[in-house]
Amino acid sequence: AADVGANIGVYSMLAASLVGPEGSVVAFEPDPLNVDRLRRQVQRNQLSQLQIVEAAVAECCSELYLKTGKDSLSSIAMSPREGTAVAAVSLDSYFESRRLPVYIKVDVEGYEEAVVRGASSLMHRNFPLVWQLELGGMDNCYGYSEASICDKLLSHGYQFCRYNANQGTLVPLGEVDGHHEDNVLAVRDLSEVDARIRAGL
Repeated sequence: AADVGANIGVYSMLAASLVGPEGSVVAFEPDPLNVDRLRRQVQRNQLSQLQIVEAAVAECCSELYLKTGKDSLSSIAMSPREGTAVAAVSLDSYFESRRLPVYIKVDVEGYEEAVVRGASSLMHRNFPLVWQLELGGMDNCYGYSEASICDKLLSHGYQFCRYNANQGTLVPLGEVDGHHEDNVLAVRDLSEVDARIRAGL
Protein backbone atom coordinates (compact mmCIF):
# COMPACT_ATOMS: atom_id res chain seq x y z
CA ALA A 1 0.00 0.00 0.00
CA ALA A 2 0.99 3.64 -0.40
CA ASP A 3 -0.21 6.56 1.71
CA VAL A 4 0.22 9.86 -0.14
CA GLY A 5 -0.13 12.74 2.28
CA ALA A 6 0.42 10.49 5.29
CA ASN A 7 0.40 13.26 7.91
CA ILE A 8 1.14 11.52 11.25
CA GLY A 9 0.33 8.10 9.86
CA VAL A 10 -3.22 7.14 10.87
CA TYR A 11 -3.85 5.37 7.54
CA SER A 12 -0.23 4.20 7.20
CA MET A 13 -0.20 2.45 10.56
CA LEU A 14 -3.59 0.84 9.95
CA ALA A 15 -2.34 -0.41 6.57
CA ALA A 16 0.90 -1.67 8.15
CA SER A 17 -1.05 -3.65 10.73
CA LEU A 18 -3.18 -5.19 7.96
CA VAL A 19 -0.36 -6.16 5.58
CA GLY A 20 1.70 -7.64 8.43
CA PRO A 21 5.48 -8.08 8.50
CA GLU A 22 5.55 -9.68 5.03
CA GLY A 23 3.79 -6.70 3.44
CA SER A 24 4.98 -3.21 2.66
CA VAL A 25 3.53 0.26 3.22
CA VAL A 26 5.12 3.46 1.91
CA ALA A 27 4.12 6.73 3.61
CA PHE A 28 4.82 9.90 1.61
CA GLU A 29 4.83 13.05 3.76
CA PRO A 30 6.69 16.30 2.98
CA ASP A 31 6.03 18.35 6.15
CA PRO A 32 9.03 17.93 8.51
CA LEU A 33 6.90 18.35 11.64
CA ASN A 34 4.51 15.62 10.52
CA VAL A 35 7.42 13.38 9.51
CA ASP A 36 8.97 13.65 12.98
CA ARG A 37 5.69 12.63 14.60
CA LEU A 38 5.23 9.82 12.08
CA ARG A 39 8.73 8.46 12.75
CA ARG A 40 8.03 8.34 16.48
CA GLN A 41 4.79 6.46 15.84
CA VAL A 42 6.56 3.93 13.61
CA GLN A 43 9.31 3.36 16.20
CA ARG A 44 6.85 3.14 19.07
CA ASN A 45 4.79 0.52 17.23
CA GLN A 46 7.81 -1.32 15.78
CA LEU A 47 6.44 -1.26 12.24
CA SER A 48 9.42 -2.30 10.15
CA GLN A 49 7.11 -2.86 7.15
CA LEU A 50 6.31 0.89 7.06
CA GLN A 51 8.74 3.05 5.10
CA ILE A 52 8.64 6.85 5.28
CA VAL A 53 9.51 8.94 2.23
CA GLU A 54 9.98 12.57 3.22
CA ALA A 55 8.74 14.07 -0.03
CA ALA A 56 5.68 15.43 -1.75
CA VAL A 57 4.16 13.43 -4.60
CA ALA A 58 3.66 15.16 -7.93
CA GLU A 59 3.44 14.57 -11.67
CA CYS A 60 7.24 14.33 -11.95
CA CYS A 61 10.35 14.46 -9.78
CA SER A 62 10.88 18.12 -8.93
CA GLU A 63 11.02 20.68 -6.15
CA LEU A 64 7.82 22.16 -4.76
CA TYR A 65 7.00 24.66 -2.03
CA LEU A 66 4.98 23.61 0.96
CA LYS A 67 2.99 25.61 3.49
CA THR A 68 4.34 23.72 6.49
CA GLY A 69 3.36 23.44 10.14
CA LYS A 70 -0.37 23.28 9.47
CA ASP A 71 -0.82 19.66 10.62
CA SER A 72 -3.36 17.99 8.32
CA LEU A 73 -3.83 21.20 6.30
CA SER A 74 -0.24 21.58 5.09
CA SER A 75 -0.48 22.17 1.36
CA ILE A 76 1.49 22.93 -1.78
CA ALA A 77 2.17 26.68 -2.12
CA MET A 78 1.61 28.53 -5.38
CA SER A 79 4.87 30.50 -5.12
CA PRO A 80 8.24 30.19 -3.32
CA ARG A 81 7.37 33.15 -1.09
CA GLU A 82 4.47 31.21 0.42
CA GLY A 83 6.27 28.04 1.43
CA THR A 84 9.35 25.96 2.18
CA ALA A 85 11.18 24.05 -0.57
CA VAL A 86 10.54 20.28 -0.45
CA ALA A 87 11.51 17.40 -2.72
CA ALA A 88 8.80 15.85 -4.87
CA VAL A 89 8.67 12.42 -6.50
CA SER A 90 6.19 10.79 -8.85
CA LEU A 91 4.60 7.44 -8.07
CA ASP A 92 5.88 6.18 -11.43
CA SER A 93 9.49 7.01 -10.59
CA TYR A 94 9.33 5.74 -7.01
CA PHE A 95 7.74 2.39 -7.86
CA GLU A 96 9.62 1.82 -11.12
CA SER A 97 11.81 -0.87 -9.55
CA ARG A 98 9.97 -1.52 -6.28
CA ARG A 99 7.11 -3.72 -5.17
CA LEU A 100 3.94 -2.29 -6.73
CA PRO A 101 1.14 -0.97 -4.50
CA VAL A 102 -2.24 -2.67 -4.59
CA TYR A 103 -3.89 0.22 -2.71
CA ILE A 104 -3.06 3.94 -2.82
CA LYS A 105 -4.67 6.50 -0.53
CA VAL A 106 -4.30 10.16 -1.55
CA ASP A 107 -5.15 13.18 0.62
CA VAL A 108 -3.10 16.18 -0.49
CA GLU A 109 -5.41 19.18 -0.07
CA GLY A 110 -6.35 19.70 -3.72
CA TYR A 111 -3.14 18.48 -5.39
CA GLU A 112 -4.63 15.07 -6.17
CA GLU A 113 -4.62 15.36 -9.95
CA ALA A 114 -0.84 15.88 -10.04
CA VAL A 115 -0.45 12.70 -7.98
CA VAL A 116 -2.68 10.69 -10.33
CA ARG A 117 -1.00 12.12 -13.43
CA GLY A 118 2.34 10.97 -12.07
CA ALA A 119 1.09 7.38 -11.95
CA SER A 120 0.26 6.81 -15.63
CA SER A 121 2.92 4.12 -16.08
CA LEU A 122 1.82 2.44 -12.87
CA MET A 123 -1.77 2.33 -14.12
CA HIS A 124 -0.64 0.93 -17.49
CA ARG A 125 0.88 -1.93 -15.44
CA ASN A 126 -2.60 -2.47 -13.89
CA PHE A 127 -1.73 -1.04 -10.47
CA PRO A 128 -3.09 -0.09 -8.07
CA LEU A 129 -6.27 -2.12 -7.77
CA VAL A 130 -7.79 0.68 -5.68
CA TRP A 131 -7.29 4.43 -5.33
CA GLN A 132 -8.75 6.10 -2.25
CA LEU A 133 -9.12 9.80 -3.05
CA GLU A 134 -10.29 12.69 -0.93
CA LEU A 135 -11.56 15.14 -3.49
CA GLY A 136 -13.72 17.34 -1.28
CA GLY A 137 -14.54 20.21 -3.63
CA MET A 138 -11.13 21.91 -3.71
CA ASP A 139 -12.33 24.18 -6.55
CA ASN A 140 -9.42 23.96 -8.98
CA CYS A 141 -7.01 25.72 -6.61
CA TYR A 142 -4.04 24.34 -8.57
CA GLY A 143 -5.59 24.58 -12.01
CA TYR A 144 -6.86 21.00 -11.76
CA SER A 145 -10.43 19.78 -11.56
CA GLU A 146 -12.13 16.83 -9.95
CA ALA A 147 -13.79 16.04 -13.27
CA SER A 148 -10.43 15.67 -15.03
CA ILE A 149 -9.14 13.39 -12.24
CA CYS A 150 -12.22 11.24 -12.62
CA ASP A 151 -11.93 11.21 -16.42
CA LYS A 152 -8.30 10.08 -16.22
CA LEU A 153 -9.17 7.24 -13.86
CA LEU A 154 -12.12 6.17 -16.02
CA SER A 155 -9.83 6.12 -19.07
CA HIS A 156 -7.57 3.65 -17.22
CA GLY A 157 -10.44 1.26 -16.54
CA TYR A 158 -11.42 2.29 -13.00
CA GLN A 159 -14.95 2.63 -11.72
CA PHE A 160 -16.07 4.67 -8.73
CA CYS A 161 -17.39 3.04 -5.58
CA ARG A 162 -18.33 3.77 -2.01
CA TYR A 163 -17.60 1.30 0.76
CA ASN A 164 -20.58 0.16 2.82
CA ALA A 165 -18.98 -0.58 6.19
CA ASN A 166 -22.16 -2.13 7.62
CA GLN A 167 -22.30 -4.77 4.90
CA GLY A 168 -18.59 -4.95 4.04
CA THR A 169 -19.31 -4.37 0.37
CA LEU A 170 -18.44 -1.93 -2.40
CA VAL A 171 -21.31 0.08 -3.87
CA PRO A 172 -20.69 1.13 -7.50
CA LEU A 173 -21.38 4.77 -8.35
CA GLY A 174 -22.31 6.28 -11.67
CA GLU A 175 -19.61 8.20 -13.57
CA VAL A 176 -21.20 11.53 -12.68
CA ASP A 177 -21.62 10.55 -9.02
CA GLY A 178 -17.87 10.05 -8.72
CA HIS A 179 -17.42 13.78 -9.33
CA HIS A 180 -19.57 14.69 -6.33
CA GLU A 181 -18.19 12.42 -3.61
CA ASP A 182 -15.84 13.89 -1.01
CA ASN A 183 -14.23 10.48 -0.49
CA VAL A 184 -14.27 8.04 -3.35
CA LEU A 185 -12.73 4.68 -4.19
CA ALA A 186 -11.61 4.11 -7.77
CA VAL A 187 -11.57 0.35 -8.34
CA ARG A 188 -9.94 -1.39 -11.30
CA ASP A 189 -11.43 -4.89 -10.92
CA LEU A 190 -14.54 -4.89 -8.77
CA SER A 191 -14.85 -8.69 -8.57
CA GLU A 192 -11.23 -9.14 -7.45
CA VAL A 193 -11.44 -6.36 -4.88
CA ASP A 194 -14.75 -7.76 -3.55
CA ALA A 195 -13.08 -11.17 -3.23
CA ARG A 196 -10.17 -9.59 -1.33
CA ILE A 197 -12.58 -7.84 1.04
CA ARG A 198 -14.41 -11.10 1.75
CA ALA A 199 -11.08 -12.86 2.36
CA GLY A 200 -9.86 -10.07 4.63
CA LEU A 201 -7.06 -9.07 2.24
